[in-house]
Amino acid sequence: MSGLSLKLRRPLRGSPWRLAGQILLGLALCAWTALAVIAASPEVELPARSSPLVIVGPAAALGAWLAWRPGPHSRELQLAAAWTATVAAALVLAKATSARPEIALAIPAVAVSALVCMRFPGAAVVGLFAISGCFGSLTAFLSFPVGSTVDLVLAGLWAGTAGMLVFRNRGRALLLLPGAVAIGIYLAITTFEILTAPTFSTGLDAFRTSAWYLGAGLLVGHMAWTEASHSRLLHGIAVVSLAIGGYAVLRWSIGPADVERELAVRSAGGYNFLFGELRVIGSFASGHQLGAWTAGVTPFCLALALASKGRLRVLFALAAGLCAFALLASGVRAGLVGVAAGVVLTLMLYQLSRGFKGLHLGVTAGATAAVLIIGAVAVATTTETS
Repeated sequence: MSGLSLKLRRPLRGSPWRLAGQILLGLALCAWTALAVIAASPEVELPARSSPLVIVGPAAALGAWLAWRPGPHSRELQLAAAWTATVAAALVLAKATSARPEIALAIPAVAVSALVCMRFPGAAVVGLFAISGCFGSLTAFLSFPVGSTVDLVLAGLWAGTAGMLVFRNRGRALLLLPGAVAIGIYLAITTFEILTAPTFSTGLDAFRTSAWYLGAGLLVGHMAWTEASHSRLLHGIAVVSLAIGGYAVLRWSIGPADVERELAVRSAGGYNFLFGELRVIGSFASGHQLGAWTAGVTPFCLALALASKGRLRVLFALAAGLCAFALLASGVRAGLVGVAAGVVLTLMLYQLSRGFKGLHLGVTAGATAAVLIIGAVAVATTTETS
């Protein structure tokens, strides 16, 4: 009987404190909402950076705290996060739509994109990866709206991932590596600077060109991947890398299509010519774009070829070889330094990593020999052709 009475008293003893906390939280939210509305009013003159800080700061801080902290989160904090995010978004979007009315049409589109991207995250990321590697051909052949499509998918991924991190209970804290923290701080600062720019359009354009696409790597690295979706993601990246590298080699052999040539001349002019001949552009709009893309993808595919098994290893190995050939065929030598450093670092990490049992010297030696052979053949072939 005494045990039962003790169980009944505990919630009663704690409930006044919880009620007091709820009241204080509600009062704080009301006070912040009033301050945010006042700060957003054009009739109120505040220091240049204080107004955005009042509007966005509490919502961003609370959202970041809930995203990093493992669950379960209290319902009060989740409702507070939802309220602050809604009010901040409404005030910011009111200013944004006055500068760019088309943003009002983008709001429901981003909501739909978030639902689709969270249902098919692997397909969304692979689609972005594919567009990044063939936007030149998409523009030349189909006049495809590459920029707006990428922005819509990225916005949907950001909205969906942020919602899942804040409102879905997780069993462990979010792991943030130093590099991810540095990128996150940079993105937070540049996002904040949108609201402090002379005009909203100027700030938005600057953010889009300097930080928007950089955040894709941080986003993909912290999405809630299941084993099945992660496997589909790897297979999709392997196939896309193989296709883009193979298409570049094909265009090196037979030359670009007429519409691709016109786009290359129109977009980059003389920079696309080397010794009077058009550079190999593959599925891009310039040889420098092809060189930059393959310079990043080649070490990435090599790393995944070493870490994978079976058919996936073969796909990534072929993709790495074709992308390396395409890099050399583009005539852009600056990327060779990055690729060389990336390949050496990849082989060293594979050899020294504790995640792979044994010395696996044979695989490392074979990969090294393959890299040297592909490089020698590509240099000899492309030099002879030039």
